[in-house]
Amino acid sequence: MAHPQNLQLQKFYRSIHGKNLQPVEPGSDFYVPLLEEHPEKDPILKIVQQLLWADDESVFFLTGYRGNGKSTQLRRLKQLLDDQGYTVFLVDMLKYVHMSEPLEITDFLLSLAAGLTAQVEAFWKSKRLDERAIQKLKTLVADYWKRIKNFLGAEVNVEPVEFSTGEVLPFSASMGLQLAMNATFKQKLQEYTKGKVTELVRDIHDYVAGLVAALHGLSEDPNHKVVLLLDSLEQLRGWGEQGERVYQSLASLFSENAVHLTLPSLHVVYTIPPYLPVLSPNLGNHFGGQSLISWPNVHVRTPDGAADPAGLTIMRTLIDKRYDQWSLFLKEAQLNRAASDTGGDIRDYFRLIRESITFLALSQNSSVTDEMLLRATEQLRNEMALLPDDHLEWLRQVHKTHTIATPSDKELSRLVRFMDTNAVMNYLNGKPWFDVHPLILPRLGI
Repeated sequence: MAHPQNLQLQKFYRSIHGKNLQPVEPGSDFYVPLLEEHPEKDPILKIVQQLLWADDESVFFLTGYRGNGKSTQLRRLKQLLDDQGYTVFLVDMLKYVHMSEPLEITDFLLSLAAGLTAQVEAFWKSKRLDERAIQKLKTLVADYWKRIKNFLGAEVNVEPVEFSTGEVLPFSASMGLQLAMNATFKQKLQEYTKGKVTELVRDIHDYVAGLVAALHGLSEDPNHKVVLLLDSLEQLRGWGEQGERVYQSLASLFSENAVHLTLPSLHVVYTIPPYLPVLSPNLGNHFGGQSLISWPNVHVRTPDGAADPAGLTIMRTLIDKRYDQWSLFLKEAQLNRAASDTGGDIRDYFRLIRESITFLALSQNSSVTDEMLLRATEQLRNEMALLPDDHLEWLRQVHKTHTIATPSDKELSRLVRFMDTNAVMNYLNGKPWFDVHPLILPRLGI
């Protein structure tokens, strides 16, 4: 028998599921301001300010955990820079990078070039440009990818991607798709381009310089800037030995290729995973002393374990913006408990709510009971707390000291895995600090 409120529960469920988990634009009904009321603490405003002052090209690093709202904040950054009259391209690198294979500078730059090209093509199609300006951009794009095709030759064949409709993707889009989806192709390209890095880097730098010059020519503002925002690089991950290779390849990519990744006349914001600064200490020094900028988790707790009322309010607002009748099925105390138990991790928080209202739909209760929420919480806890005994003492030290000091390579490897899976979380209540995910604490005897 269907629950009497089945349609409303379905609406509630869908509001925190599927496409409604995607990053949102600042003007969206779902958007919730997080740090805007404290400009001095707002990482996005820091990037905007430094970009306003930057001359020529610059590089910024934005780090944060998956699911903590970082991609939404990148869209806010884009809007703020758009408002300055800048030309801003936002590229989701999930579409251009294979997220479970090691990276090398050659395939990464080609992925970047494919993503940038797609955005430039969208730009000239959406803006009212004169034919001469459009033709100049088209020529730059066509000439670059012709050179790349000739550079790769028959040794690395980029198969054209054809859809059932008969549409055939251009070479640049086919290249991006192959790099994102075809591990064999990616490995073949990496092997072929060994020893050819200088030529490939010079070519993409010339391409970027040409594009930026053409885009500057469209603006009458002498301070006009072109900005590239690269999202989703924190999604890189792997398992076992392959995971170690993926992690180390990302560290090598940024620590050994600063000159190659600083693109002429272009201002680039790279999103990076939270473990990268641990694998590559003083990463910013390779890029002219640039500081790393962190987007923290929502502050639902303080270092002493007390609840943070402001953070809990933000988490409730995230639900309220999506489904403002949540109080029909949940108590405020239950939302607060879900927020606290997930440590401010927005995706885990939404998951607990979805699971709880699913249990409700299968019952004849009028609202979620504490037992339903506990059942959902225990399901998540059981998935997170499968930890070897030799990891537990190290995690106890993280919880005790709120730091992530790692005196050995073995512990460094553990830390990378813990940060990648949100087992160790980062906050910024006044100053940066770390703690273990709340659901793991009982496993530690805490």
